[in-house]
Amino acid sequence: MHGPLSEVSLRFRVAPIFAVIAMTASWAFGVPFGVIGTVFGVGLLLLVAMLGMPRSVDLTFGLMLSLVTFAAQFLGGVFLGMEAGATTTTAVFATVILWFLQLTVFGIDLHRQASTVLIRTAAASPASAKTARSLGGSIL
Repeated sequence: MHGPLSEVSLRFRVAPIFAVIAMTASWAFGVPFGVIGTVFGVGLLLLVAMLGMPRSVDLTFGLMLSLVTFAAQFLGGVFLGMEAGATTTTAVFATVILWFLQLTVFGIDLHRQASTVLIRTAAASPASAKTARSLGGSIL
């Protein structure tokens, strides 16, 4: 007998604003920082769009998608920043700062706007189990 499945209803308010600011304001510090900021902004906007759809994601899949996105942003920001002309230390330092700021903003949105929705599966409800037993008896 399966228990209820938990889905998360998310609304993002601060994260999209931070993504736009990261994409635009980082270009003022130079091309490498602009590239790093754009990587983080685009990644965060895509993550917010995927997780913000109504009743689109369960808790485990959302957390795994977030972890993969944050890891890809970190690696992409460092390597693309270095290709754009930043030194290794500068690219890593800028990426770490943006990564932790993004993580903070994402956590604030999750803390304030997340609500859990419990969904019962068909096998979990007593009426469907009774119906399944009666159908099984009539078929056999």
